[in-house]
Amino acid sequence: MKKILPKQEMPKWLADINENSAFNIKEILDKSIYYPASDTDGWIFEALAGTGYSFIYVDPNVKHVDLKKKLGLVAGYDLILSREIQKKQLCFNSYIPVLPIPLIDEDPSDLRLWEPITPYAHWAIFQRRHQTNHGHGPERFSLLFISGEGVATYQAIYFSNKCRPMGIVLRGYSGFAGNWTKFEKRNGIFERTVMSNPAGFPDYLLVDDIYDSDSYSKNYRSYWHNYFDLFKDLPFQSFKIYKAEILYPHEVKQMYS
Repeated sequence: MKKILPKQEMPKWLADINENSAFNIKEILDKSIYYPASDTDGWIFEALAGTGYSFIYVDPNVKHVDLKKKLGLVAGYDLILSREIQKKQLCFNSYIPVLPIPLIDEDPSDLRLWEPITPYAHWAIFQRRHQTNHGHGPERFSLLFISGEGVATYQAIYFSNKCRPMGIVLRGYSGFAGNWTKFEKRNGIFERTVMSNPAGFPDYLLVDDIYDSDSYSKNYRSYWHNYFDLFKDLPFQSFKIYKAEILYPHEVKQMYS
């Protein structure tokens, strides 16, 4: 299948991994793809695996039991590692949080949980089956699923571990999926969070172009400051790719207007 971004070499930590390997959060976050309000959207693996090898999915409305069922259904792949991860394994260092601004940002208490779910994190490694065509996807990829809210979780894992992702996926109607904020909102809390990361900014935003339709309010356009449209489309979905002009805070001059 045609990929939407150039293929990268599989990281050594992933090539060497086995069922007894230690969980190393910094390796997993490095060059990762972050997906808030992800549900269990496996299509992103098809589109991006091989460009990215480590996927960070975040959604507070997916039960652990339902996630584990879905892990065994990824087409063409077998699970070679499946493990629950403790909170203390995710976040090590203190950090300065980015907080909502009253009367400007939405209210975090508006987060809607469809039913009570005990927070969890789960790590899985997928191995391509021998009989599966090599063009189907990379030999291996990693998934870290966190049952959490997208803005706070981004700060907790990337800020505290001094890491930045390679890309962020903004897909679907995030404001209608139980979330308290629209992740794609220009000048919104999530953009300010991402652009406040001392470790740097993602190379790419991978954006559902529903946000660019004429009927969608300009206040909620999915493109952020610092990102420009590469004018590339995904193979069979309406997506756009935005690339960062700068990657590190010390390069910022007058980004916000």
